[in-house]
Amino acid sequence: MMLSGNFPIAHKQFKKTIELSENYYTYLNYGVITLFEKNYEESINYFNKAIKCNPNQAEAYFNLARVYLLNKQISNAIVNLENACKKNEQLKPAAIKMLK
Repeated sequence: MMLSGNFPIAHKQFKKTIELSENYYTYLNYGVITLFEKNYEESINYFNKAIKCNPNQAEAYFNLARVYLLNKQISNAIVNLENACKKNEQLKPAAIKMLK
């Protein structure tokens, strides 16, 4: 659903999934959905929940940085990109590209 761009259905399905199972990937994916829907406040909330569930995964930090960049909160974006790159050094080229 998410890959096909059908975000309203994906949104509804992940909301149900969160009610059944609160975990890193559920929060991460719901954060991505809300990011694509441009609901940035909700995205920040769910990426932070994902980080709280598993602070060792890079993806939530990276996506949180994307939201902060879209909101022109550069210092918050940089902090989260640094955290993402500490967790996964392969993200460094993408992080540098995001900041240009």
